[in-house]
Amino acid sequence: MIISWNVCDLGSLFKRKFIKEAIRDYGISFCLLVETKVTNCSSALINFLWPRHCIRWVLINDMSKSGGMLLMWDESIFLAKSIKFSKSWIYIMNRHIKNDVVFVVMGIYAPCSDSGRRIVWNELSELHFAFMEYHWFLCGDCNETQNALDKNNGFYNRKRCF
Repeated sequence: MIISWNVCDLGSLFKRKFIKEAIRDYGISFCLLVETKVTNCSSALINFLWPRHCIRWVLINDMSKSGGMLLMWDESIFLAKSIKFSKSWIYIMNRHIKNDVVFVVMGIYAPCSDSGRRIVWNELSELHFAFMEYHWFLCGDCNETQNALDKNNGFYNRKRCF
């Protein structure tokens, strides 16, 4: 199972325990956390979050106030063949070991500005074009809304949710 979660700061022990339990209880094998606000990630933190021994991880340390992404996966299930990243995305080409299927997981945390998002979408389009023969799984926070009415002074308008 793959999960993507905007954690809005990974600093609280309560939140870290909650994430650890979710990974364990739901058998998560691929986990993207965005807005971690983690500036220095230790193996102790990773081992606390990930209850199994076979783990690989990538941290994008964004020093802005929103703060970064952490992608973790079970390397006994997924073999990373290629890893690329920028400050807004993480691209990992994987091979599912049991099924021998190659696919791409793209974790994204796009900027809030239109110009910043346009740059990110152009970068992702170029990557997709270069590796379009593979299945893609895009997860994260694209900071996009379908309709301007979905926003209320920069906040999501829950009344329009369905």
